[in-house]
Amino acid sequence: MLIKQIFLVGIDEKSNKLSLDYKDYLFYGAIIMDLVLKDKISFSRRNLGIEILNLDSTNDVILDKMLDFININKEDKKLIDICSRYMKRSNKSDFRDVIISQLESLGSIKYLGKKRLKKRYQVTEPELKTKILNEINAVLIDKQEPTKELMLLLSLLRIESNFSKIIPKKSRQIAEKRILKLVRHESIGKTLQDYIEEIREAAEELVDDIFDDD
Repeated sequence: MLIKQIFLVGIDEKSNKLSLDYKDYLFYGAIIMDLVLKDKISFSRRNLGIEILNLDSTNDVILDKMLDFININKEDKKLIDICSRYMKRSNKSDFRDVIISQLESLGSIKYLGKKRLKKRYQVTEPELKTKILNEINAVLIDKQEPTKELMLLLSLLRIESNFSKIIPKKSRQIAEKRILKLVRHESIGKTLQDYIEEIREAAEELVDDIFDDD
């Protein structure tokens, strides 16, 4: 599952905190991509409108929860519409709690509580995390061809250049060129990045307006 992979690679093993920027958008994107991989939903090429293909259970708590969320909010036809609803504090917190609970039950992580208001986690499947990181390095540095699932993972890690947090510093320039080439046509990750940039620009304009009024 992409959501599990994102969570594992995102944990900084020194601080035990999730080090990824805009991580909730990455979680959202990973769950959506997992539903696409399972042929539960599809997207139109023109405007990323969502079509539900199958409402049968995926036998996965997180995916079933997101599929139900999309179905309940099906008047919102596009990816960004659903994303906006998902990012409300109550929805976001609810999904985060479910993700943590499932990963703990799978034996992938251990929740360590909070330190300075930040949640902390221990990776309890270090061999799996190492395997994922080795695959990422093989594709970005050694230029191996990625699987479809790994391509989607890279598309998420490209958001806000989060891949740079898990790539050796000396290789980041090579990795950046490679990742941009690989994921340039992947629409979900690109749309989420564009959405984050719009939010950031709107926030900057609001701050500018406040200072202009002084």
